[in-house]
Amino acid sequence: MAAFTALLAILLALTSLGWSRAAALPAQGTTRLRTRLRRSGQPAAGLIVTSFAFVPQLLPPALMPAVLMVVGLLVGMISIVTQPLLIVTVPVAILAARQATLAVATWWYRRQMHAQILPAVQSLTGLMEGGRTMLVAAFAAVAPTLPEPLGSEWRWVLNRLNLPYTVERADGKVERYTSTHAYALEQLAAQTPVRLHAQVLDQLVAIYEHQLEAQAHQRLTQIAAALARHASLQRSVTTLLGRIRGEAYVITGAFAGILAWLAWSQPERFWLAFAGSEWGLLAAIWFGLWLVLPVVIALLVVRIPDLPL
Repeated sequence: MAAFTALLAILLALTSLGWSRAAALPAQGTTRLRTRLRRSGQPAAGLIVTSFAFVPQLLPPALMPAVLMVVGLLVGMISIVTQPLLIVTVPVAILAARQATLAVATWWYRRQMHAQILPAVQSLTGLMEGGRTMLVAAFAAVAPTLPEPLGSEWRWVLNRLNLPYTVERADGKVERYTSTHAYALEQLAAQTPVRLHAQVLDQLVAIYEHQLEAQAHQRLTQIAAALARHASLQRSVTTLLGRIRGEAYVITGAFAGILAWLAWSQPERFWLAFAGSEWGLLAAIWFGLWLVLPVVIALLVVRIPDLPL
């Protein structure tokens, strides 16, 4: 028993080493980004070591290691009761739990962002009305008022204004620049996990690139209108396909109810079916798929692609 406990502790410790990476969505390029020199119009041939790396905080810092520990201990205890050799499945179970938790957190992060982008752009548009405010000043005024997670992303842009960075060109020459609002927006657009947000940021960068700050209010109005159309279309599709989604929930609920009733009324047979049989694992996977797939398919059906801005 002592050897078993020690082995389980080692497996859990090794798996939890990567919890910090599991708690955040990997940024594209991490700390080394391939960028384009927009000032000169020439692409940079090399990788750039820079501090402009954005990693969104998807989960509270303590949540992911807690999930990994609970799953590892649960699988380990089940293996004690059934077959001790199942201890080798602990890393696989923890990895699956990590991926599932990260997928759910990413989905929730993107859903929150989609709901927050339109009000943020509308606030930005209101401040730009009449041309009384510069775009960077309006951006700085709106960012502190935004809810999470959009507020963190916009504040990330503000915190990286006027920072020095270097670019290594193809001939080995190193050029030094100071970050502007357009450059920080461009870096965030390349790394944010929400495609719709990246499109909005690209449009803001285009205002700077084409020197259209005098027409920024007009362009922001057009962006807000496009976002409103996208939200309206999403609501219409969700309403029209509400029956399909409702049936998926009914199917999942019926299977969950049947399994719960069997577990309550015939616990011994239920346990033997999933833990005491050679095909128990396959049966658990099969029933698990029937619980998850209807809802997943229903959610995918009501999704619509992002509209061009």
